[in-house]
Amino acid sequence: MRRSRKTAALLSAATLVGTLVSTHSPVSGAAEATTYVVLADSAATVDGAIAAVEEAGGRVDRVNRAIGLVTASSSDTSFVAAVSANTDVAGVARDTPIGSTPADAAQRRDTVENEGRLDAAGGNGGNGSGDDGDGDEAAEPLAAFQWDMQMIGATPEGSYDEQPGRRDVLVGIIDTGIDGNHPDIAPNFNRDLSRNFTRDIELIDGDCADEPDQSCDDAADVDEDGHGTHVAGTVASPINGIGMAGVAPNVTLVNLRAGQDSGFFFLGPTVDALTYAGDNGIDVVNMSFFIDPWLYNCRNNSADSAAEQAEQATIIDATQRALDYARAHGVTLIAALGNEHQDLGAASKTDDISPDFPPGTERFRTVT
Repeated sequence: MRRSRKTAALLSAATLVGTLVSTHSPVSGAAEATTYVVLADSAATVDGAIAAVEEAGGRVDRVNRAIGLVTASSSDTSFVAAVSANTDVAGVARDTPIGSTPADAAQRRDTVENEGRLDAAGGNGGNGSGDDGDGDEAAEPLAAFQWDMQMIGATPEGSYDEQPGRRDVLVGIIDTGIDGNHPDIAPNFNRDLSRNFTRDIELIDGDCADEPDQSCDDAADVDEDGHGTHVAGTVASPINGIGMAGVAPNVTLVNLRAGQDSGFFFLGPTVDALTYAGDNGIDVVNMSFFIDPWLYNCRNNSADSAAEQAEQATIIDATQRALDYARAHGVTLIAALGNEHQDLGAASKTDDISPDFPPGTERFRTVT
């Protein structure tokens, strides 16, 4: 999953139910309106859900018709109750703007972001020892340090010799982005198909004015967190004589960014990335994250309030629809099991990081 989960939780705040943030940045003066995701009862009742939003005085900001997810905003405190009462609606979850972050958050963010950066200049910069078409793959300069690849036989004598992947296989990385200009990524990167489904939120991700492009809207070849680029390299860093090679060094990488710079993943961008994959011929997607703010989503955990249970149920249902949609359109889905060293099949598990918004509200939960 994403880099040190607990560190990321300290660095920033996610929305109350990890939903898509509206297209306008939640800055001072906009706090009177709350953003919601409204899940239609089915894809066929999206128009009814839209009508329910409008009848309740809400504004429709975005619609994902593939799975029936409507992003809306309203300042009416009765909005949730009014929309939930409509038979065309399966669930409603809210997204609360963030009011403040810890004073030292920016410093901690800079510290973490500067850790583990790959110095590409350290490679030999060679002309490439890559695949010459006959399956005779040479070892990369840093291959000796790739204990993970050695464990699974992703080596010149192992899987590379049998099947290093094909260029026509598209692997989507749903993560914090991919640095498409990285020398050990670029040869396998498909810029045309890549998309960014997020927008930087300054109170979470840092001041946009301080970024290289001085914008909250990152291009589809940018990764200001680093996690997505790390994952992409593990999957398909090419054999080119520069540094390391991935599991399948000949496949094509597509950036399907759904994660914020700060490492949080919201519901809206995640389901949009999944439905996009299904609609655009992506063969495989890798998902090394969880959808905030709950590490484990439960419909009826007694440790959670009724409102929290309803929010988690909406996350479960919307995500499942998106996964089903992608699978039905030929996408093979790969997901990480987590960083917590927990037996997911055990009768009960512990969760001490949820909900991760607002900061400091996490509590200990037992999840059966």
